[in-house]
Amino acid sequence: LTDPAGIDTFDAARTRIAELRDLLTRSDDYRGTFVLAFDEILELTGPTLDSGIYDDPEWASALAVEVVRLYLANLHEYVTGGSPAPHWADALALTEQCDRSPGRVLLGQIFAHLVVDFPYALENIGTNAGHTRDFYTFGTALVDATPTIVGDVKRTYGVDLHPLFTALFLGDLI
Repeated sequence: LTDPAGIDTFDAARTRIAELRDLLTRSDDYRGTFVLAFDEILELTGPTLDSGIYDDPEWASALAVEVVRLYLANLHEYVTGGSPAPHWADALALTEQCDRSPGRVLLGQIFAHLVVDFPYALENIGTNAGHTRDFYTFGTALVDATPTIVGDVKRTYGVDLHPLFTALFLGDLI
């Protein structure tokens, strides 16, 4: 399931992440923390791709596919004994540290995804200034998914991330 081969459409990307979520989201498997959040984001993103809210829906779909592909490539390297990119090597190593909070593990993966993979994905798909409005529209799915992610993490891992996500997205922390 971690092999990124064949991930070339949004439906393929969404299906693969959903399958990984089903497999990995158990209270004793922290590898599921990020895939749980990623699945919720993709669930909200999917319907928007055909809704007419994007100026360039092919760009939005390509972005979703590329971020999934980058994540899977690194997860695949990690679980098969290869060498994921350094940002993912560190973030995925946290998934094996049972003394860490599931929230800390998730946050490490979110940062790897948003700070490194997301900019690479934007570059890889040829993003330009004409995609600015679509970029912000796409980002809304991240924020809109927050309540569901917080609830699912609490149900699955017993950790309340509401204060963290509220601070992170509303600027209270900053």
